[in-house]
Amino acid sequence: MIRWCARHGVVVSLGHSDADMQATQRAIRAGATAVTHIFNGMRSLHHRDPGLLGEALTDDRLAAMVILDGVHVDPVAFRLLWRCKGPEHIVLVTDSIRHQRTRAKRVGGAFYLPKGILAGSQLTMIRAVRNAVILGGVSISDAVRMASTNPARVIGQARHTGALEVGKRADLVVFDRKFKVSMTLVSGHVGYPQSR
Repeated sequence: MIRWCARHGVVVSLGHSDADMQATQRAIRAGATAVTHIFNGMRSLHHRDPGLLGEALTDDRLAAMVILDGVHVDPVAFRLLWRCKGPEHIVLVTDSIRHQRTRAKRVGGAFYLPKGILAGSQLTMIRAVRNAVILGGVSISDAVRMASTNPARVIGQARHTGALEVGKRADLVVFDRKFKVSMTLVSGHVGYPQSR
């Protein structure tokens, strides 16, 4: 399946899996290029059985998608990820859910199902960028890269979006030093605040 997807331009991301290291390596050879929700929904790192997490941390062919809400991934774990992958191979994601349509309850920035199962986050992308800077200690430019350039590259859209360059879509978020968004542009048109 991974080989078929890779041949047809479908990005394959590994995650929510108990895959061992050998299965993970086979998946990478077949064309998998990313890891979904690193540290979550996968076996923990063990020194004799590093599994998917060990491969994700050490193989630069894999981009690591991280939910940096302070609940799904502790800041120390993010700093470990940062040291292993650097700014080129980390993608900030939100895993945000619409809790109004689920049985999930909000507790401390995340949503949980009735039996205490972590179900999703209320994280926004600007908050993920902020957390990368404040909790992770990375530069604003690296945090923005993990929210824009890297995801565009992972999904094969880097020629069209993800950076401020001639010929690319003018998708921008303007925010201040406190990470408060004042304006967004989508394809060069103001999206927020909406004009009246």
